[in-house]
Amino acid sequence: MIKTYRIGDVAALLNLKPFVLRFWETEFRQLRPQRTPKGQRVYTEKDVELLRRIRYLLHEKGMTIDGARRKLSGKASPAPGCPPLNTERLEARMQSLPLSLSLSPQEPEDRGSTAKNPAPAARPASSGALREILEQLRAVRALLVKEL
Repeated sequence: MIKTYRIGDVAALLNLKPFVLRFWETEFRQLRPQRTPKGQRVYTEKDVELLRRIRYLLHEKGMTIDGARRKLSGKASPAPGCPPLNTERLEARMQSLPLSLSLSPQEPEDRGSTAKNPAPAARPASSGALREILEQLRAVRALLVKEL
């Protein structure tokens, strides 16, 4: 006879809330507990072991749900045919970019602020500075596209 557990039992065993287990069911295809005629979830020992692995990857290793999903499916390596990124060359090219902008916040402009409408913490950058940032970002993007 196969040992089965209800959602509350599994939640207590793994020190999780039942809603977390229900959410993980929507995120991990491998996790599909059976249902009783009354609609209650019934987990097998195999399901509990999978939940332990998911909990370990998410809570202990700090992986994202997508990363844990790939790890569990065995697709954790980079896509085949995708060359490794040459970071040395990229960093050398990025060093040659002019980074003349000061990104520190400027002092807020006093507009007679009241308690209801306090002055913003920093004045937004001018449109010229934003254009310069945008051009630098485009240059970095072009370098990344060349590397890939």
